[in-house]
Amino acid sequence: MKNKLFSFLTLTLVFSCAEKGGTSNKEAVNLDEFRSYHLDINQPKERFSNLVESVEIVKLEETDNSLLSDVSNLKKTDDYLVFLSGGGANVYVFDLARKPS
Repeated sequence: MKNKLFSFLTLTLVFSCAEKGGTSNKEAVNLDEFRSYHLDINQPKERFSNLVESVEIVKLEETDNSLLSDVSNLKKTDDYLVFLSGGGANVYVFDLARKPS
């Protein structure tokens, strides 16, 4: 009985320490890879405003809990604005349907 229990616990430990085979939506980036880009300095200059199709201004709630140090990984749905702040330590969700006072 002890051998079966020991074997079961050993197998459980081995499989629980194995790497999970899930998928990730993050793309691996090789930082050591050298990249070069051809830039033609003779091309006519383009105004940044000509490259932007539309701009939407969203007034966010202003409370002590919603003070931001930075914004990254911004995702917008029809109803919500979701992003990371504080070096990825904080997740903020703003309801776009709710009007701030």
